[in-house]
Amino acid sequence: SNVCCIGDTVTGFCSAGGHGSNRPFTGHWTTSNSTLISAGGIQVILTGDQGITDCGHTFVASTGSSVVTVGGLALHRVGDEVVVIGGGYGHSISGTPEVTSV
Repeated sequence: SNVCCIGDTVTGFCSAGGHGSNRPFTGHWTTSNSTLISAGGIQVILTGDQGITDCGHTFVASTGSSVVTVGGLALHRVGDEVVVIGGGYGHSISGTPEVTSV
């Protein structure tokens, strides 16, 4: 699977912030704990990294590679899961074609 980087896209359903349950969202990765690895000069996403939904809520990378880790954190890939803080879930839908991971 392609590895996700800052700026890549996430989609899912948000129920945080009182706008009802399962509001569809699109979001983008905004933070990375990876200071050692980048793809094309853009930091890769690891479990625990955060992004923002189009409805203004924060989501966190909750799953990643069971094989590739950076500083003990799993590398997050296209298809891996996210959790919206306050309620909701989704998965990454875009990543860099420059780096793939199992």
